[in-house]
Amino acid sequence: MTQRLTADLEYYRGANIAGIYAWPGMGHSLFGVRGQHELTIYLVAQLAWDADSNLWEIVSQYCEAKYGTAANSMVEVYREIDQTARELATNHTMSGPGEIYSPQLWMRLEPYFKQTLVNTSNDAYAHSNVQRFEGAIRSSRLIYERFHPEGGR
Repeated sequence: MTQRLTADLEYYRGANIAGIYAWPGMGHSLFGVRGQHELTIYLVAQLAWDADSNLWEIVSQYCEAKYGTAANSMVEVYREIDQTARELATNHTMSGPGEIYSPQLWMRLEPYFKQTLVNTSNDAYAHSNVQRFEGAIRSSRLIYERFHPEGGR
């Protein structure tokens, strides 16, 4: 979803659309299950305010507020996820959002998570946020493996 936000909001501005309504998906709250839509909602709000904003600067600001000393590592986590989604979309191999959470992606993300957990050891708030996000990625990976037993490990 984040791959299209800048282009979509630039289009809305050019079409003189005065406002938008966005619902990021199903979940137990506006932020989705385990808050997985939190960054998307933050990006939509920031880009709606200024469609010329740099997407990755907004992601960096979000990560600084959410992950503290681990912000840089977490930006790289989001970049890896974004890159994987772009590759799958380009190759037309993504049949659903869960496709990006393959074991190959986890192998690229795991070192970042290990480093972020070290970097946040003295910051309970950031450490908890990293653990929650890592848990969401792990559970998505398990779902991927459940539906792709031939290539899930």
